[in-house]
Amino acid sequence: MPRAFACTLDLARALSEAGAEVTVVPLLTIQPEVAQPDLLSRLRAADQVVFTSPQAVDVLLGQLEQQGTDVRALTGCRLGVIDETTRTRLRRSRLRVDHEFDAPIHKPLGRVLVVGSVEEIEEVVLRVIAPAQPSDVSSVVDPLPLYSYEVDERFPVPFLDDHDAVVLVGTGAARAFVDTYPGNAVCRQLVVATCESASDEAIMLGIKVDLKAREAGARELVRLIADQLGR
Repeated sequence: MPRAFACTLDLARALSEAGAEVTVVPLLTIQPEVAQPDLLSRLRAADQVVFTSPQAVDVLLGQLEQQGTDVRALTGCRLGVIDETTRTRLRRSRLRVDHEFDAPIHKPLGRVLVVGSVEEIEEVVLRVIAPAQPSDVSSVVDPLPLYSYEVDERFPVPFLDDHDAVVLVGTGAARAFVDTYPGNAVCRQLVVATCESASDEAIMLGIKVDLKAREAGARELVRLIADQLGR
């Protein structure tokens, strides 16, 4: 069985149950920004609300809850995501997804509220929204950075050569990986991205991505890694 190195506890547990030997490295913690007192009014003023990651959904819903607002307040908004993992997170909260922004959108969007971290928002604007807009993109996008990622130094960093594969989970994982392993040492391992945003970010940072496993469950992911490694 492959020896994999994952970035979230949930994925590590699932991979272990599926037969892989896993080292867990939660490289990132989420640092919430200052609460937005006008959050609900900004949501209602937007023609589209785009979430950059599952974390963006969690933080936004958490802030709404702190303000005494039910999740149903979002049912009147047109909601968009950039990958399947974020779509799944919204569905868990019984919210309908109207659009998946996984490629440049070549049609009028109206006013777009983009929810996420500063880096995620920049990536979505540059990759998805800006190329399709004939005018100044700032007239279209209302950025709502609700949190930032911080590298978590509480966990021991494993020696990469002890692992066959690296599984990057979500936006921010590749960036934290580069910060933790400067010099791109990951090139000797099989690199697996579990969503499009993780893959795009890794490629942008110069990390080769050997395998995209966008919709694979844990058992399927272990099988794909084993096949790639010839085991």
